[in-house]
Amino acid sequence: MLHRKIYGLILSAGLSGRMKMFKPLANYKGKTFIHNIIPKLISVCEKIFIVTGFNSEKLKTEINKIFSDNEELLSKLIFVYNENYEQGMFTSLQKGISATLDCDWILYHFVDQPGLPDSFYKEFVEQIDNKHNWI
Repeated sequence: MLHRKIYGLILSAGLSGRMKMFKPLANYKGKTFIHNIIPKLISVCEKIFIVTGFNSEKLKTEINKIFSDNEELLSKLIFVYNENYEQGMFTSLQKGISATLDCDWILYHFVDQPGLPDSFYKEFVEQIDNKHNWI
């Protein structure tokens, strides 16, 4: 299997308006949504870009606190601020992709999907081939 540089991209900039709580820090099985997602993504990605906007500083502080005992993991997390987050999710996707131009593949992840099993990520990445530029 060829080595492919895969970056994770977590979209977590929105207002969480419909949910009535800040999604990245919502609880799922005793951990925050983002705490559930990051270890799964880092198992298949070299870096993870976290697009922030609404509550940006609060999210960065919480992530740094959650993973404070894992400097190696923290060094692979890159925060990207989307100043246009109120204009919708597409602006966050654009902002994140513009920050990840030096990779072969981007696995982007919505922050409100913390329940995907570990196996999903590995199986997803195994389906990458050189015939397609998307999965």
